[in-house]
Amino acid sequence: MSEFVLKWYLRLFDALSMQSKLDLLTQLTERLRDHHSITYQEKEEKERLTNLKQLIFSWNKIDIEEDMITKSRTVSDKVYDL
Repeated sequence: MSEFVLKWYLRLFDALSMQSKLDLLTQLTERLRDHHSITYQEKEEKERLTNLKQLIFSWNKIDIEEDMITKSRTVSDKVYDL
């Protein structure tokens, strides 16, 4: 994060009321605690694996022998009278 952006955020934070500052700090603390918990990391890892499996499955369904990718990028032979 650049120094300019950091100073901008600090000025915004300074402009808040004391209650808003406390609420913001509480929410940030809870998010940090949740992100570093083992259950959150396990959930993230499980989600990554699920997404990877879906990606692999979607690529497995492509019929490479028919060469769909090449056909979809080929310019058509149609002539347009403009």
